[in-house]
Amino acid sequence: MKELAKAYEPQQVEDRLYAGWLKSGAYHADPASPKEKFSVVIPPPNVTGVLTMGHVLNNTIQDILCRHARLQGKEVLWLPGTDHAGLATQVAVEKALRKPAELPPTVRAKLESYGLPEGEPLTRQTLGRERLLELIEAWQQDRGGVIIKQLKKLGASCDWQRERFTMDADYVREVQERFVELYNQGYMYRGLKMVNWCPATLTAISNEEVIPTPQNSKLYYLRYEIAEEPGRFLEIATTRPETIMGDSGVAVHPDDDRYRDLIGKHAIRPFPRAELPIVGDTYIDREFGTGVLKVTPAHDHADFDIGRRHNLKIIDVMTKDGKINCPGVPELHGLERFAARQRAAELLGEKGALIREEDYRNNVGFSERGKVAIEPKLSEQWFLRYPRIDEALDVVNNPENKLIRFYPPHWEKTYSHWLENIQDWCVSRQTWYGHRLPVWYRKGHTAAQLASPGEDWDQDEDTMDTWASSWLWAYATMDPETRRAFYPTSVLVTGPDIIFLWVARMIVAGLEILPGVTEQQRDNIPFRDVYFTGLIRDAKGRKMSKSLGNSPDPLELIAKYGADGLRFGLMRIAPQGADIRYDEKQIEEGRNFCNKLWNAARFRALQGPIDPHADPHDAGTEKSVFACDILFQLGELNADVDRALEQYEFNTAAGRLYDFVWKSFCSRFLEAAKVDFLDPESPTRAGTLAVFDYVLSHVLRLLHPFAPFITEELWQELGFADGAGADGGSIQFAPWPTLRFGDLPQRTHFLEAESFYRLVDQGRVLRGEFEIPSKQALKFLLHASSELAPADLRVAASMLNASEIEVVPEKVKHCPVVFTPLGELYLPLEGVVDPVAETERLKKALAKVEKDIDVTGKKLANQQVIEKAPAEKVEGWRQHARELDAKRDRLREQLDYFAEQVSG
Repeated sequence: MKELAKAYEPQQVEDRLYAGWLKSGAYHADPASPKEKFSVVIPPPNVTGVLTMGHVLNNTIQDILCRHARLQGKEVLWLPGTDHAGLATQVAVEKALRKPAELPPTVRAKLESYGLPEGEPLTRQTLGRERLLELIEAWQQDRGGVIIKQLKKLGASCDWQRERFTMDADYVREVQERFVELYNQGYMYRGLKMVNWCPATLTAISNEEVIPTPQNSKLYYLRYEIAEEPGRFLEIATTRPETIMGDSGVAVHPDDDRYRDLIGKHAIRPFPRAELPIVGDTYIDREFGTGVLKVTPAHDHADFDIGRRHNLKIIDVMTKDGKINCPGVPELHGLERFAARQRAAELLGEKGALIREEDYRNNVGFSERGKVAIEPKLSEQWFLRYPRIDEALDVVNNPENKLIRFYPPHWEKTYSHWLENIQDWCVSRQTWYGHRLPVWYRKGHTAAQLASPGEDWDQDEDTMDTWASSWLWAYATMDPETRRAFYPTSVLVTGPDIIFLWVARMIVAGLEILPGVTEQQRDNIPFRDVYFTGLIRDAKGRKMSKSLGNSPDPLELIAKYGADGLRFGLMRIAPQGADIRYDEKQIEEGRNFCNKLWNAARFRALQGPIDPHADPHDAGTEKSVFACDILFQLGELNADVDRALEQYEFNTAAGRLYDFVWKSFCSRFLEAAKVDFLDPESPTRAGTLAVFDYVLSHVLRLLHPFAPFITEELWQELGFADGAGADGGSIQFAPWPTLRFGDLPQRTHFLEAESFYRLVDQGRVLRGEFEIPSKQALKFLLHASSELAPADLRVAASMLNASEIEVVPEKVKHCPVVFTPLGELYLPLEGVVDPVAETERLKKALAKVEKDIDVTGKKLANQQVIEKAPAEKVEGWRQHARELDAKRDRLREQLDYFAEQVSG
């Protein structure tokens, strides 16, 4: 076995190992394998996207699950792919076309081939559908696939031979067939309904793509005169005076005594002047504003419903791009909607119809992609009436037969609330890039036909909502053979922000749309478990984003700390379902952990060849109490990691691995083992070597899902792969460790070793109190509470860097002491510390502590300061005060000790 490098250099390891893994076909799943199946489909990132910290978190978790399953001996499919992201991609390209000189080379070359006139605006209207789609394809050739390369840098163990794209020909066919099937079953229909319209992207969007956003608005109080009672007015509050021209009625609550007598009469609209019927409707909130609502059926969802109930006119006064379309009011006609709002308020003032304005804070729906306020708009669109709602609720909520489990489970309530209040899904989009609707119209007619008719038919210009293709992802990405083996998938890892957009819809799709996979239609679920990740926030609690500049580049972190450092550091701070407070220091700790493991392995390699089949449970192998202790702790670690992974508690598993490797294995057992390694005649040397090899083998396998590169490198370099089969001895296919507690040393060994370790810890504290360098060998005295083995004392002395720990029969007077589980440990200082100089040092230290106590005491005594400060900060001050008191008492004890020595 060759000597390990002095330091672990991930940059020299990761690309080499990953290339070897891919070349060996390690991740290609075999549907015909007799092994138990485990499958995951990747939440497809945008094809032109780049890796974010959110992607790192999500894909690291998926990789942990897949690598763990391989170690368990399962046949694993992790199916990767990308999403065309129709609206997002088209918006990005159309925005880029505004600056032709800055276009990617592939797109610019395609654009130049069109020979367009100089200076012609490059919009979808001027380019036409065919050319725009060609430019989008060129854009994807230039920008696409980047995130796939980045995922490989992270170490993602996907079956890249099965990589899919939502615009693959067979995937497109699957989406169209399901559309037709739903249409034939009466679930997909075309209708004139109120939709959310994005004036920036010029398309309808679903409710789930509307982001409620707090806005500083104005509440305008208007007055409409009663036509039948001149001089009497209705006071109306509105945030949108620019839509007055679209008013076709006024509504009050039928039981409101203030206005009941006006129902059936008319109010006069200020401009263009018209008499509007006053209707009674129970929707009206008598407590909001004045209790009177101006009804604008074409520009508000609730108003549309009121107008429909009372047969009010529908007057659309807004163009698709958010401009006023009302020639009857020339002062507003053609104005942008928000400019028209201000001008409408001025007009109302000029006409004496504006009573007052008030500042108003309200939530306004913003388009997720267009980043502008949406407009409710009456539009003819294609809608889906969701099937199988009861079944979709049952597979998640049925306590006796819960087919799908959410982690953490509180997201089940969110899921259920949405399904119980579900509305029809607007699936058509006024974009050109994406899955075009499989709908044709005979020229000159409006009736639709779902087929591929001949020349006398025109295909619908619209495409489908991107989610109307990705909701088939878990199913449509697999061929029939793969589907029979790996569907339903085992687990989905995603964010709770798309629980409606994707998770719930995939469940519905599995239950209704897909042809029978099992005999029971109810069992056609797309996955069995769903794990919801948290958001990654910065140290101030802000969501990471490019606009805030608080989101690091994962590739830069990988270059600096290695992929394992990034993965392991992030997983330690990622509690189940909770948000993560990111700090680069945590990624640095991940790198440091890898270095710690590497150094421990290198130390072992220096002691001679490793035995990959070491069995420390052999009754004939004599072991020290410290070796028995680490075996016991390894058994606990194995059980804890198993339990944590089963419950998707990844940070718990990572935390246990960190503590075991850093503290139990390296800081304790390795240091104790040095005594055996330095003594060729030690009767426990062989046992310590066997235990070291055995523990290291287990740790590498337990850690592999979290840190695949360093564990593979050590597995190969240390010789654990020797004698392996066709898989080349990769750790990826080694058996997952399982320890039976009946095979392990008893807990008494753990308690005994722990007592020695605590003695060492307290001895180091005692040394530190007198600022004695750790490398300076000292003699300690121990008044033991029971008989101790000389070999164990030698280990403790070695770890303390003590020349000796002498057991004394009686307590020692006038000597610094700490109390340990094994007795009183003394540190004779004669000849080590100058009593006079130490007395002066301690006096200065005591004076500083007493000053700090005074400052902290005054702060805690100031009631105004206490009331203003956060509770956790106040508790921190109190804890600091307690620590200062304890330090003062200890310094006084030490001063008394040296005062006696000086007075002699």
